[in-house]
Amino acid sequence: KAQVAHFSVIPQPFTWHVFEHDQPKQLGRRLLAHGFERDEEADVILIKDLTRMPIIQDNPSGIVVRRLSNAYELREVSSIEQICSAGDFSWLIPRLLLQMGVPGYMSVYLATVNDIPVGTAWVILPPGSQFASLYGGATLPDFRGRGVYSAILASRLEDAAQRGCKFAVVGAGEMSRPILLKRGFRYLTTSYDYV
Repeated sequence: KAQVAHFSVIPQPFTWHVFEHDQPKQLGRRLLAHGFERDEEADVILIKDLTRMPIIQDNPSGIVVRRLSNAYELREVSSIEQICSAGDFSWLIPRLLLQMGVPGYMSVYLATVNDIPVGTAWVILPPGSQFASLYGGATLPDFRGRGVYSAILASRLEDAAQRGCKFAVVGAGEMSRPILLKRGFRYLTTSYDYV
């Protein structure tokens, strides 16, 4: 109850991720009893050992990936996420700005083709942690299958490795899973989202 009360006053949606190994074992049922609804599509959690596997640097022709630094650039991130998810992502810019304000905590990337913003994703790098968490991978439908996601992935993995992270972790959906597995990620666990 305390967690629900805390997050209910924050002006953005929130999700409770329940992993296969979480305790107590009936956590999902408890959340349902408190009014949450379970998303039927599971997230497969994948992990990559950055110290033992080479990072594949993709550089498809015409794709430029750059790290963002200000609110103006984040409008493109919000727009891409909104198009890809068909939802309201107006809350995303303030949240990303807040996290980007913590030195070394987050890097947000934008991919362009012929100066057109076509894909985005970010990586969270908590200070002192060996784990980098990958989020937000989205590519506009007309540009999928061209290596955009892979190019952004390579930039995030390189960023994480350069900052001393030993592992990269990601919740992989159906579209990104084959790409991630091809690039050395391995299965860790499964999670379900409760909203």
